[in-house]
Amino acid sequence: MMPDSAATPSAATVSAADTDLALNTVLKKPAPAPDRALLQPQAKPDCEFRGPFSDPMTTEEIRMKLDYEHQCYRQAESIVRARMQLLQEFITGRSAVPPAPDCLFTGPLSSPITAEETRTKLEYESQCYRQAELTARARLKRLQDSVVQKTGGAPRKAG
Repeated sequence: MMPDSAATPSAATVSAADTDLALNTVLKKPAPAPDRALLQPQAKPDCEFRGPFSDPMTTEEIRMKLDYEHQCYRQAESIVRARMQLLQEFITGRSAVPPAPDCLFTGPLSSPITAEETRTKLEYESQCYRQAELTARARLKRLQDSVVQKTGGAPRKAG
């Protein structure tokens, strides 16, 4: 069972105003193309846990699966955010660190935490990071497309 609306995931990513500012900068100011690597589409993360499971899954197997997915999506979001930062720095010439998402579960937890509470917490945080990664990847793609359009689609080779 998911907690009430107070614990609904809210993925904090780069604000639309920050992204629009960067895009407007790209569209108004001619700039050389960045390295090709920064303009390559970010691959969707493969965060599916493929470990062996019993049938039905044990509580520990569920915890392991959820913990793996939680860490995977958290790292994937961080990678996308870092790429977006590098591209924004290239465009504007200044560091614009996108904020990390606030995916900390704030629902009630007992002490010691129960297996069900652990599952709920991990599910919540995994979903939050999954959504934050998806949102950041879409913003990165939008920024990349704008840079390619502005530079005539000719990024320079890394090196």
